[in-house]
This record gives sequence, structure tokens and C-alpha cells, in this order.
Amino acid sequence: MQHHFLQPENSFQRLLSEYQRYGSIVVAVDFDNTLYDYHKTGLDCSEIIGLVRRLKSIGCIIALWTASEDTGLIVGYCAEQNIEYDLLNENPAFFQSPSRKIYYNELLDDRAGMTESFQRLSRLYRTVTRQTTRKVFLGGTCNGSLWRDALIPLLNIDYFNPVTEKWSPEHQTEEHRQREICDYCLYTITPKMTGVFSIAEVVEDSIKHPEKTVLCLLEQDAGEQFSEHQWKSLVATAQLVKQNGAPVFYSLADVAANLK
Repeated sequence: MQHHFLQPENSFQRLLSEYQRYGSIVVAVDFDNTLYDYHKTGLDCSEIIGLVRRLKSIGCIIALWTASEDTGLIVGYCAEQNIEYDLLNENPAFFQSPSRKIYYNELLDDRAGMTESFQRLSRLYRTVTRQTTRKVFLGGTCNGSLWRDALIPLLNIDYFNPVTEKWSPEHQTEEHRQREICDYCLYTITPKMTGVFSIAEVVEDSIKHPEKTVLCLLEQDAGEQFSEHQWKSLVATAQLVKQNGAPVFYSLADVAANLK
């Protein structure tokens, strides 16, 4: 017989029932390579940081659990990133034990099934705050552009970031699935673009699915800028998209304010 908690729904329902019973849960969070780019490889930790902030906002107890002995770095980094935590390598007051294992209801750790934990905790947050499961697909310019990093902290809805360091057929399959199931498909076009396929996609989607298509044009991106002719053409394209019934924005702040 399959283990009860090998079924994702059973794991989520246990987590939800614990939160509903106590009004909180303890989330243990690793530091290195979960919240912090330990190896300085450009690891993007913003999604995990954003989730930890949201969990703290609904009363979750955040317990940092780390082998790092550099307390100064941890404290400084968390203050800089606005990461509020309650405990550092210690148990909550209600659970005192001589065991070396820290108490938690859920663990966020890059070496401990972080994908599944992230999904469960994100769903818990949406359920507790009675949010709908609205989600935006972050499509558009890649090529080293950091517009996604700038937008994600501003969002009040869930999102799927298709950018990955290691591409795989499985990732491509998941990207296609997310594009279909997300409530919004955002296309952000910046001067770092090297191809034009995203422009073709947004025009086509604005015809087929104007209710979920969103276009954002950024004239500048990290010191790069569209030429006058390029910008004029993009604005004309934006008018076509708008005529098809899809919204067009020219700043990430406006995008975030309108995605609800």
C-alpha cells in the first residue's frame, strides 16, 4: 500500500488542518542556497523570500535552520531583504526537547523537496487569505533581463517564472502547461530582446485570449534603450494589442497594480 503522505493532497490537508487548529504553523527555512546565494552563482532566491514574507504575514512562525555559523551575515542579510524570522536554530517555546531535530510543520530547503514544499505553502497562503488561485505567466524578454526580479516583489498574486538555469524537456512541458492554466499571460518586452517571437505571441494571444493577455513595454532596461524607430513600431504594435481588447502598460508598477 502506498504511504499516505506520498499523496500530495493528503500532505496539504494535514498542513491546512494544523494551521486551522492552531492559527499558525512552524516553517523551518534553510539559509544557504535557499534564502541566500551561498556559492555566488547568481542563484535567484526571490521566489522563496517572497513566500516567506507572505507566510509571516499570516502568522506563521519562521524558524531559520542552518549550519552556517556566520550569525552576523544571516542577521544582516535578512534585515536587508526584509525577511522577518522568529527563531534561529532553536525550537519554539511550546516545544522544548533535548533532541537535535528542530520542530517544524513544513521545511523549505534546497535539498529537501523544495518544489513540493513551496507549492504546499503557497497554496496554504492562498487558502488562508481566501485568495483565488489567480496566477500570471511571466513571459517576454529573457537574455539576462532582470525585469522579473523587479516585478515579483510587487505582485499580489501567484506567478510562474519560466526562466531557468538548466533547461530540460520536463521544464519545457511544464512551461507549456503553465501558459495554458495561468489566468494571465504577461509579455514584457525590453531592449534586451534578441528575437521577435514574443511580439508575435502577444499579438496572436490578444486575438485569441484578450481576457488573459497583458503586454508591458519597457523603453529602457539596465542602460539599454530601444531606438526611436524600434519604439515607434512597438507602440504601434501595442495599439493593435489594445484594440484586440488586451491591456497595455508601460511600467512594472502599473502591471502589478492591475493584476488582481
